[in-house]
Amino acid sequence: MMTRTTKLAALAAVLVVSAATVAALSGSAQESVYEKLTERDYSKHSIKRGQTLKTRCGSWTETLAYFDTEKPRLEDSRGKPILLLHGFTANKETWLKMVEPLGHEHRLVAVDLAGHGESPGAPDGRYTVRRQAERAHCAATHLELNLKENGYHVLGHSMGGAVAIEFAVAHSDEVRSLGLIASAGAAGQHTDRFHEKLDQGINPLIVASNWSGGRKLRYVTDSPLWTLLSLLANSFLTKDGLEKSELNTTIFGQLKEGDNLSYADLDSINRPTFILWGTEDRVLEPFWAGYCDARGSGALCRLSELKGVGHTPILEKPGKTATAYLDFLNSLPHSEFR
Repeated sequence: MMTRTTKLAALAAVLVVSAATVAALSGSAQESVYEKLTERDYSKHSIKRGQTLKTRCGSWTETLAYFDTEKPRLEDSRGKPILLLHGFTANKETWLKMVEPLGHEHRLVAVDLAGHGESPGAPDGRYTVRRQAERAHCAATHLELNLKENGYHVLGHSMGGAVAIEFAVAHSDEVRSLGLIASAGAAGQHTDRFHEKLDQGINPLIVASNWSGGRKLRYVTDSPLWTLLSLLANSFLTKDGLEKSELNTTIFGQLKEGDNLSYADLDSINRPTFILWGTEDRVLEPFWAGYCDARGSGALCRLSELKGVGHTPILEKPGKTATAYLDFLNSLPHSEFR
């Protein structure tokens, strides 16, 4: 009869063998595994995959990929839609693990910003935070987020947080609340550790010949699970990242030019604000975390901190991140914001 310790040892051995098998696969084979897992997530939530929209945005016709849950799972829900904006070099699929908790009372729309995910490069070659915010609003308008529900929430991660601020500044009449997760946007926000890497000729967020996809993933996350995943999928992550390395370098340079947001921008929006940070973030200093202290923390300004979490709370701790965000939404005056 196997003891509990023996069973755990046997399970560990199976996991090690399985991990070694996956890690030994070629980049294309690892990509196939990733595609199957992603397809499973889409199917699980009955979300159509591969959706794109074409809309006039400024002087150009933009093509953007997106996913849309179309309606809340709860039929009589009064929750407003949530527009989800991903981070630099990420894509709409980084939000899939949060669909289950957030989609109960809210319609969810996640867009691949220009040059990211399945969205092509920008027709005008512009990737500034403000221009990406314009694109996000074109998508929101095209998908009629503001048509029936009288506004929607905007939730952004990292670069997507900066985009969300610019979005809300320009369209505060539509935005019911602003959510910022490990948000960028302010000058001098990158950590000293990040700048040390830049001085070594390495941008930790961009896969290059001297920086693999696995190393990038380990840099932005902080957990044994994601360390393991970074090792297992290194070939695929590196192959995928190298294909966009030059474009990502261009995008990063333009994003840096727009690091000029401040508390005054949040004050000008005058909307309930949710701010969440991971204590082990190696990429950005928690500049926005001080906003609630300056404004007065309460129902209309909520700060959440996740200990032992890196730069990607929506991947590392999606359940806790979603719970904190929903607690914030549920605390809002229903008639005005929620």
